[in-house]
Amino acid sequence: MNARLNERASVNGVLKATGTLRTAVCRLFSRGVVGMVAAAGVWFGGLGVERAWALVEPQKDTKQATPNARSVAADDLGSLRESKDVQELWYVLLLDGQRAGYMISRQGTTKEGIISQGRLLMQIKRGATSLSLSYASEFVETPEGKPVRMSTTQSIGAGVIQTDRIFTPEGKVKVVITAGGQQSESLVDAPEGQWFTPAAGEREMKAQAKAGKKEITLRMVDPSSGDEPIGITRKLIGPAVVEVFGRDVPAMKYAMKVDRFADVEVTEYLTEDFRSVRSEINLGGMKMEQVLADKDLALSKLNAPELMVSTLVRPDKAIPNARTSTRAVYELSIDGGKVDVEQGAGQTVERLSESRIRVVVEPAASAAVKLSTAQRGELLRASTMLNHEDPMIREMLVKYDDPKLPVMERIERLRGAVHTHISAKDFSVGLATASETVRTGKGDCTEHGVLLAALLRGAGIPARVASGLIYVPQLESAQNVFGYHMWAQALITWPDGEERWVNLDATFPEKAPFDATHIIIETSAMNGTGIENQLVRMAPMLGQLKIRVVEVR
Repeated sequence: MNARLNERASVNGVLKATGTLRTAVCRLFSRGVVGMVAAAGVWFGGLGVERAWALVEPQKDTKQATPNARSVAADDLGSLRESKDVQELWYVLLLDGQRAGYMISRQGTTKEGIISQGRLLMQIKRGATSLSLSYASEFVETPEGKPVRMSTTQSIGAGVIQTDRIFTPEGKVKVVITAGGQQSESLVDAPEGQWFTPAAGEREMKAQAKAGKKEITLRMVDPSSGDEPIGITRKLIGPAVVEVFGRDVPAMKYAMKVDRFADVEVTEYLTEDFRSVRSEINLGGMKMEQVLADKDLALSKLNAPELMVSTLVRPDKAIPNARTSTRAVYELSIDGGKVDVEQGAGQTVERLSESRIRVVVEPAASAAVKLSTAQRGELLRASTMLNHEDPMIREMLVKYDDPKLPVMERIERLRGAVHTHISAKDFSVGLATASETVRTGKGDCTEHGVLLAALLRGAGIPARVASGLIYVPQLESAQNVFGYHMWAQALITWPDGEERWVNLDATFPEKAPFDATHIIIETSAMNGTGIENQLVRMAPMLGQLKIRVVEVR
């Protein structure tokens, strides 16, 4: 690692200058980094949309010089400007040993209360295209640990979502979400039960560790967790010596888990006074690390790592005529791990062993579905990602949807409309909402999926998105591979009177059939403001998944 970085941090100076560990550092690392990197760089990076059909010319080289990390307002203290006791930690982010960005954790006191801030910037490449990802959070609480307000701003490429939550004396939380030029407000109940705010949770975690407790579990609410508390468990492994940019630092090794990511474990190295010097996560074949550093190193220029081509899955054989396939059988496996994908919407799954499954994909054989009233409501409502109440989305519906037509014809018209509307097939967007996409006409598979799902809901048709894999003969420098992809699903009534899911890939040209080389990993209603919870099934597969093509016809 030292040879690649050729940089050295003054670890002693950093440790002396900073205060106590922010537990938010590890939450930001495990949730923000995992969610945004996997989503933007791999899964939601998807394929080059029409490239899945191999009907377009090779993508132009959009390689750009990676911007200096200082382009993000890292020095802006925001609400902490009035604080006279700001404590600050800087971290370098590494992906497979290559520097990819930085994180900052700050805490201070103002007249408003104790303010905890987290900021993250990552720069990655998807093939030849550079993409910036940023995340900022802030939590304000009283000295006694009562919540006042919290906010997040997340940006992947051109897509920006800001969420503000204000805690009221009546036990409610006012939620204001701004995305794509649209703003929505709602009032929800505050989380029930016992839970800790960031600063109060930090104090409690440290107190229990000082008291000799080897395993500590707390329920926490912070900006990244949204309206519901998350369970954080930290277990002491024992003393260790950890390398930090060429210097050996004595530390205590901990294993940390977040209940929403039960299969993902963070390895932490903390000093005796509970300050984080290094944290690591292994996601399949990808190792992500945060390492304590000084400010200059954290903000120095970097060469962004590539995160799309490196995660493509090469099957055991090529698939001729993939785009016209109607039925396929695959065996998916992970050496030494558990492989898990979703069943339904024309996909059946048979478990052969803990590490191997047989997947049969036959889109025309979608099984009947029975939904409760609540489930149906979730698949019809407007959300931040799928805001079908947006005037421009309504305008698009008026133009392309005709309720008098048969439902199959309606959904195909909408699929074709999305394919045409997104005229700039671009890897640089990252993760835009339907509202942003309808305005820009720009995006990759993600934007095609969310805009189509929003239009379907606006037309009164229950809809969701599916994330998984698709076979492509050519992508960047790779041939005959499966790449991570996204598409929409509509729930419609079939001629036999039963409701079934229909897969709709708007990256395909008009009148093109949905083929059997789509493998569903996960489906989502996309009703939250974040994306990281949809990585539960995919995370262990990165760089580890193997596909054997048993039969395609």
